[in-house]
Amino acid sequence: METRRITVLSAGLGVPSSTRLLADQLAASAKRQLGDAGYEVRVDIVELRDLAVDIANNFVTGYAAPRLAEVIAGVEDSDGIIAVTPVFSASYSGLFKSFIDVLDPKSLDGKAVLLGATGGTDRHQMVLDYAMRPLFTYLRTRITQTSVFAGPQDWGNTDDGASPLSVRVDRAAGELARLLSGEQPHRKADAMESLPFEQLLAGSPRHARRGIPRPVRYSASRPNFSGGRLVDPNMKCPVDSIDLVMSERSGVEIDYCPQCRGVWLDRGELDKIIDRAAGGFGAGSTLPPAPVDGLTPPPLYGNPAYETQDPRYAGNDRPRLDDRNYGKQGHNRDYDRRRPKKKEGWLGTCSTSRT
Repeated sequence: METRRITVLSAGLGVPSSTRLLADQLAASAKRQLGDAGYEVRVDIVELRDLAVDIANNFVTGYAAPRLAEVIAGVEDSDGIIAVTPVFSASYSGLFKSFIDVLDPKSLDGKAVLLGATGGTDRHQMVLDYAMRPLFTYLRTRITQTSVFAGPQDWGNTDDGASPLSVRVDRAAGELARLLSGEQPHRKADAMESLPFEQLLAGSPRHARRGIPRPVRYSASRPNFSGGRLVDPNMKCPVDSIDLVMSERSGVEIDYCPQCRGVWLDRGELDKIIDRAAGGFGAGSTLPPAPVDGLTPPPLYGNPAYETQDPRYAGNDRPRLDDRNYGKQGHNRDYDRRRPKKKEGWLGTCSTSRT
């Protein structure tokens, strides 16, 4: 029996909350209809109110707390999402939008989504079509045609002449069940694990747990080849499972993947590279050739050819003349013409300044 996982996002702030009540009804109806279709259903309910502090810290620090990271991973691994939010200022709540912003935009691609909202008056029901639906359309989700809005008159009242809440809930949950039936879009691929180079050479047991075959090494008696050649078919690239190619570069025998260009070395070959990088050329290697006489460029400093002045620029070492006329008798270098001048008037000494 196939399993379908549904994550319910409730952005209600109160306890008890009409938002949580509507979310529970949608989840129960979807679980019942999927069960009738022959699916095993797992429902995870997330109260965003309990994650408010972790969501705010994630915006500031850029890192998700363990509890928030677990919820984000659950949303990304789910097959369907039921998102219910209260209406604040003719739109979804800030807590609801903050959690959506924390998610990777590509993590919801292709997921089935059922939208719901609660408010104090029916005049807010257009939030579903003018705020929530564009948001999840941007995230490339598959949204049910029917969205559910619950107002005060929908709780415990079925004589208002409109469609009862239970009927709308069952219709929307049925559309979600049909979206979750059959083959589902591919889920997000697992992130590749980065391992130390030494651990890759040794053949990490974590690769064996993940089902990646450990490369088979050749013995030292293996003949050398100047060109690339396919090695043992059992020797696959741990990254993309492509047959490795053997080659020899400067006396070092390597096995590389022609697709990801990854390189694998034996322990003896790695020692050769380390010795050469440290400056100690291994046995059998040649030292770099000595410079040929006459090809070495002359030194830049201490060479008379560079110290001779070009006659085209002779005479340019004269002192610079400007309007300050340094050297005049009575001239002060620190004098500034914009400084206010003093002059004597019939009232005595006064200061004048330029405006």
